[in-house]
Amino acid sequence: MEIDRLKTKRTYAFVMDRHIGHIHASVGLARRLTASGSNVVFWGSAAAGERLTKLGQTFRQVRCLEGSGTPETGAARGDKRRALQDHVAEARLELGKAIAEAQPDLVIFDPFLLGYYPIVWERGIRAAALSTKPLLTYDPLVPPYTRFVVPGPSLVRRAGVMAAWMAQISDYIGYRAGCYISEFLKGRSSRSLCLAVSAACGFPMNALWRTRPVSFDLRFDGVPELVLHAREFDFPRSHPVGPEAAYLGP
Repeated sequence: MEIDRLKTKRTYAFVMDRHIGHIHASVGLARRLTASGSNVVFWGSAAAGERLTKLGQTFRQVRCLEGSGTPETGAARGDKRRALQDHVAEARLELGKAIAEAQPDLVIFDPFLLGYYPIVWERGIRAAALSTKPLLTYDPLVPPYTRFVVPGPSLVRRAGVMAAWMAQISDYIGYRAGCYISEFLKGRSSRSLCLAVSAACGFPMNALWRTRPVSFDLRFDGVPELVLHAREFDFPRSHPVGPEAAYLGP
């Protein structure tokens, strides 16, 4: 029975944003999976699909990943709320159809689109998030990759690392404040979308939310991260990043 299971082809679905750096990194992993005998399909917007099909990848357009789905600035608050709810309903329908069609063993999320993970979670399908950069996990010896700080053993270097983390957290607080402003003006932000999807799917957001202090970086307990950054290029840490991270290399 175990031998038969191992012989069965696996299917991997990538939920992909349009950003070119993420696309090329994901295609590199997809080609490795295809070479191992697995099936791979990409889901995303038309803009992402144009690039992915040129790179020879199987693609299915998912309309909910196209745009904001919210009315213009100045619309009534009730209209904005209904538009967000309609967008979430469409996302559950569209991603549900894609899941039923592909029947993936694992769904791999672009980190910018992990807010849609609860739709996969409610169907009992395993998921992972893709990271094209070093993980922005706090460590007193390692500065966040968003800062131009060189670490070192001296007290001055360590103080520089701590200052970099304080600045990073400050920027993240500003990002979260911007989310509230966007919700007021436009009816939606990355925060409100994630909350709305979670509520619709019955996802325990408060219990599983593990986000780091960087904009658009969503992270959930139980969703491992596939890191397309070589572990050998990481700085020495005082604490390991944890077993939820799998370093695949570029």
